[in-house]
Amino acid sequence: MKPNEKYSKENGKKAPSILPQKKKNLKKAVIIVSTALAVLVLLCTILYFVSEGLKNGRIAEETAGNDLNVKNYVNFYTPDYDVNIFEDAEYMKKNRNIYYEVPTASGSAKIVLDEYEKGELDAGQRFFTEYFDIVIGGEYEKYHKLFTDEYLKDPSGFEKHPADRKFTMQRIYDINVKELAKTPYDDKSYTYNGDPAVFGVYEVGYKIMKNDGEFRTDVESDMVIPLIFETVTTGYGSKDEKTLIKNIYRYQDITVKAE
Repeated sequence: MKPNEKYSKENGKKAPSILPQKKKNLKKAVIIVSTALAVLVLLCTILYFVSEGLKNGRIAEETAGNDLNVKNYVNFYTPDYDVNIFEDAEYMKKNRNIYYEVPTASGSAKIVLDEYEKGELDAGQRFFTEYFDIVIGGEYEKYHKLFTDEYLKDPSGFEKHPADRKFTMQRIYDINVKELAKTPYDDKSYTYNGDPAVFGVYEVGYKIMKNDGEFRTDVESDMVIPLIFETVTTGYGSKDEKTLIKNIYRYQDITVKAE
């Protein structure tokens, strides 16, 4: 006897089918499961992005000492410490000369530092030739030594932790250095730590192609925010000549404070 036959014979009525009810229950179950899965996927997605955000925030916090600003990873290329930027054909087409603006009696004149031998340049010009060689080459250990001891101990400018910096080779181009002020090389009345010294102030601007944010976190690729360098040179013209950065800050920060 089939399940519904007894009910039908005893009551003289056709037994109601239980299949529609099963279908309804199954449909409800499908809806419940589907909703649960959708909620689970949503939660997993939220947790993923929260996790990524925390991870990037942690990385940014760890590298925040590299610069005044926290790095926004969305705007930067992925750092590659094995890359040789001189094999990048696109970068090699860029203007990589260092243009140096020299004050003159009638205003100023620009020279290209790369066209001169080191012996033909003054201390400030020699310094920036070395500075950009180091930065472009990603030689961060040499970069650590470009600052005075006072600045390394109490960095009050743009570079918060220069001695801890690590960065890749930088595709720097369109370099312009403007000499704003400089004490005379033959004036021995200017001293630093008891030794005759030459002090200089320079405005420095450049662009970074495919900026990975390892060296400058405050600019995106191909963008310029000039920096102001204060330097000091001791032993000028001798084999012991040394030029160091006394302070470094953004030109933009000066103008904001002035306003």
